Amino acid sequence: MKSSISTLFHRVGLGLALLLAFAPASQASVEVAVDATTISEFLGAVMPDRIDVPVAGTTVPVRIKDFQVLGFTQASAGTNVKGYIDTALVVSSVDYGLSLTLRPKLSVRVVERNGFRMCELRFEKVPFSIPLVGSANLAPMFPPVVLPADYLSQVPTGGRDVPVRTRLSDVTMGRDSVRMHFDLIVNPDVSGLLRGR
Repeated sequence: MKSSISTLFHRVGLGLALLLAFAPASQASVEVAVDATTISEFLGAVMPDRIDVPVAGTTVPVRIKDFQVLGFTQASAGTNVKGYIDTALVVSSVDYGLSLTLRPKLSVRVVERNGFRMCELRFEKVPFSIPLVGSANLAPMFPPVVLPADYLSQVPTGGRDVPVRTRLSDVTMGRDSVRMHFDLIVNPDVSGLLRGR
């Protein structure tokens, strides 16, 4: 996963370098495509491998494995959801001799906190049932994954350091990737943001 993530940030850095070289007092944008393999590896690393599921008055320990991203779906117009990541994972319970493949969706949103943009991935409804015992929704047991996507940095160029803000502006679903769109802003006004942190 390290090489994939390094490639992602290399592309952002390339766009930043081009901006500073050709438009030192303006704003530009760069698009970064994150493929299914990279997202699978990242989410597989941060997801819990076991959760305790309340079902019909009892608690069932459930193991989670084999997480993978299957594809991407556009969201309907008029919502704050940018799209969905279609996934698959295996849940199993030794106590009940159960092993099921579930296909949950993760919603993708751009959220803002204290003036800074973030990308939020959240599991939607994940139905889970045990025959003759009961059912539950697993989604609330997976905390949302929040990725910071708004950075302030000093970029050395032409013998001086130039303040630059790299800020997520939008997220769209491609056929085989999530496309993250960043604004690259030279000499941004961040006084209010820094006070709010």
